Amino acid sequence: MKILRGILIAVAVVGVPSAFILLLSRSNPNIIGFLPDGWQEFIIQHDWIGFLVLGIEVVATLAATGLGSAIKKRENAA
Repeated sequence: MKILRGILIAVAVVGVPSAFILLLSRSNPNIIGFLPDGWQEFIIQHDWIGFLVLGIEVVATLAATGLGSAIKKRENAA
């Protein structure tokens, strides 16, 4: 469970900034200038991708918090 929690925390740490970059790319396309042109156009036209990534990160953060709570309860019970 600790490994899974660590993975979820890593996903959240990497993904949250990525989600905000995707959300800000519609108003400032230069933010994603490092991506190939086809990807840039797709991301700019489909802004729901940023919301999807942000939603996944929120779920990962909540799951990591829940696992941390379960781990703490298990350690206190032992």
